[in-house]
Amino acid sequence: MEQEENVISIGEIFKVIFRRVWWVVGVTAAFLLIFVMVAQFWYNKNNQTYSVNYEMYFPGMNEGYYPDGTQYRLDSVVSVETLVKIRNSNEEFDNIDVEQMVQNDEISITKVAVTAEDSSTGVAQSYFTLNVSAKYFKNSDQAAAFIREVAAYPVNYALEVVQTLSHDDNLKIYDANYTDTFKKKIDQLTGQSNYLVDGYKDIANVVGSLYIVNGKTIAEYQKEVAAIFDETEVERIRLQIQTKKYDEEDFIEYGKFVENSNNKIELYNKQIQLNNKIVSAVEIKLDELLEKLNAMGQTIIAADVAEYINTIANYQDQNARLQDAIDILNELINDKSQEEVQQDINAILLSLDSYKEQLNEATTVYANVYKQFYNETCVVSFRSNKIAATGGINIILAALIGAVIGFVVVSIVIYIIDMPKYRRNKAAMLEGAQSDTEAELPEKDESKQ
Repeated sequence: MEQEENVISIGEIFKVIFRRVWWVVGVTAAFLLIFVMVAQFWYNKNNQTYSVNYEMYFPGMNEGYYPDGTQYRLDSVVSVETLVKIRNSNEEFDNIDVEQMVQNDEISITKVAVTAEDSSTGVAQSYFTLNVSAKYFKNSDQAAAFIREVAAYPVNYALEVVQTLSHDDNLKIYDANYTDTFKKKIDQLTGQSNYLVDGYKDIANVVGSLYIVNGKTIAEYQKEVAAIFDETEVERIRLQIQTKKYDEEDFIEYGKFVENSNNKIELYNKQIQLNNKIVSAVEIKLDELLEKLNAMGQTIIAADVAEYINTIANYQDQNARLQDAIDILNELINDKSQEEVQQDINAILLSLDSYKEQLNEATTVYANVYKQFYNETCVVSFRSNKIAATGGINIILAALIGAVIGFVVVSIVIYIIDMPKYRRNKAAMLEGAQSDTEAELPEKDESKQ
């Protein structure tokens, strides 16, 4: 009988527990909230990784350089130097410990390249994935903003460079004091022309020669700039220099011109003297050969003396050219006044300057085309407007676990507190019921025994 009194059914256990229903609700809710908070603000923060998938392109990326020619490397995007620059660009990122992030290898970027043959679009594409530990951010909004800035950094940097890039370095050198000869100025104009032509070629290689900017194709821009100072124009300016009896190597400042001319005259005279010595030596050998052939009674033929005759003729021709050059230089520095020489020089410079102005205008046009080309071709395309969080524990699952544990804990506590009393009450009730039953039973008739 006592064993039956001690048997408690599952239903009775739940009956005891739910007599304190508000305890059950309160403790369960508290555990649920605690688990959610711990999962969200501690466990997930230290174990989750934010990821973003995107496409990116800027001209020169696949070749490994930025518009200014500096090297582009994918791993430099997640370097301390770059991340500090991004952090400093926005006060909302002030608390992000990028140094620790890099030191612990908790930021990484990977690239998957798809060739034009394998791409569905028929164009080579690059896909990137950026992963960063969640523990460095206050919340997902801050993480999303920072990660997007990191992902877009190469493109943003390329566009920034394009806005400040100088395209007229050759023209600046053209105007420099050390560009003090006709040849140096011609070289800078040629260099600027080649720079612009090659620039348009590079653009055409990316978007095609029929790419249109302001109503004109890249091919048309290239053709126009190539005609400004092509080989024909270079020969024309050289002919102008020669017509005025000057040389490409001549200085454009009178004092330097005279000094250099005297140095040339001295050098040419020394060369003439040296050539004359060589001619005299060859003539002596020729005379010795003729005497020897006469003594032997041989007939002298042209082949016997051709080498000597040609050598003498070559050096005499060279001396004649050198003497002509000396005469011209003497005429320029002795027979012409400083004003006349400077006038000639200025006339040549005027022609060169006109080419320079044309190339300057063409450079301004090219700079605008170049900027528009970059603005239209640079792209960062994210696959989703949200960043994905991987790892950690799902909040709903954490809430469920918390609720279960809370319910179990509060149930055990209530069971420990209330169950002994319930057992005593139950035993008392059973004992009372048994007493009543025994009182109702009839007394035995002992006389019949």
